[in-house]
Amino acid sequence: MIQQTNLKLKCQQDNHKEEIDFICYYEFCTGFRLNCFDCIKIGIHHTHSDDVKKVNSLIPFIEGNNKECDNLIDDLNKYVLSLNQSFSQLTKGIRNKYSLVKERLVNMNSYQINDYLNSTTKLTEYKQSISKIIQQQINKLNNSFNNLYEQLQLYFN
Repeated sequence: MIQQTNLKLKCQQDNHKEEIDFICYYEFCTGFRLNCFDCIKIGIHHTHSDDVKKVNSLIPFIEGNNKECDNLIDDLNKYVLSLNQSFSQLTKGIRNKYSLVKERLVNMNSYQINDYLNSTTKLTEYKQSISKIIQQQINKLNNSFNNLYEQLQLYFN
């Protein structure tokens, strides 16, 4: 939890000497969001004054935003976990169907060995198809990540 602190920030307007008293939370605001009382008096943010709050609202806003961020990351981690489970299931199934250890071979009858040979002769074809599908999906996912990275401007200094 963020400690409540007294923010003592000076207004960025050239001729204003006051400290910041108000914060604009309007999503589509293009103006400077931190303002003093003089800024509000001259009408800055007048078109969306309901979204202008006292400076002491900043800490609860940040805490709420942090929680939303944590929730999003938790959801993304769940998606990755689900993807890993599906991938693990696929690889285990492939290994079970197409890989045969000697111990298992000696316990198979001729029909089972024939079925195994019928399925493994197509493994090369399936391998190419599986690899192509997975690579295409990975490329799409990587492109989506890159697009999100750009859209959210997630640049590190």
